[in-house]
Formats: sequence, C-alpha cells, structure tokens
Amino acid sequence: MTAYDYDEFGVYQVTDERGGITTTIKDSRGRPTFVIAADSQPKEIRYYDGLAPRLQIAPGGAVLRWTYDSMGRLQKAEQLSGDPETAGAQPVLGWSESYTYGRRR
Repeated sequence: MTAYDYDEFGVYQVTDERGGITTTIKDSRGRPTFVIAADSQPKEIRYYDGLAPRLQIAPGGAVLRWTYDSMGRLQKAEQLSGDPETAGAQPVLGWSESYTYGRRR
C-alpha cells in the first residue's frame, strides 16, 4: 500500500509498498525545489519568477533547461552536461528540441 503525507501545498512525501520514501521540498510558493527519491540522490529544480521551471539538475550533474516565449509557452528544451549558472561553467549541449506554435487568425 502506498501512503501519502500532505502539507499546505499538497503531497510532500510518498511511501511506496516497499517502504521507499520520496520527499518533495517546496519553496514558499509551493513549487518543488528538490525531489529526493528513496533510490537516488536529490534532483534540484529552479524556476523563473513565475511558475515555469527553468532548470532541473539531476544527481549526476546533467541539466534540463527550458525556455518559454512571451505567452508562457514552452519554446525550447535542452539537455546540458552541467549547471550553466555555476561560475566559469561551460556545459556541453547534449540535445535540443524547439517548439513553434501556429498563429490564430
């Protein structure tokens, strides 16, 4: 049986049937900033000023980066070899996906 623990923002901890615990640490706006799974190291998530995530940093250091257009729609997703916000960092681009949206008439 899976058990769920809640805080004022919703689920923050899940215990699976094997006893593994996944904990989500949230910022003051209720956005997940760290996810700590029972079988792995923490993932960090950084946000733009709104609710859209901009970086997800995996335990091995790989990074997913998202950019958005002026309407808040996903514009690009990229996988980088490291944290681009670290001083002196020169991460290598692993892959990139771009998104375009049709215009309404």
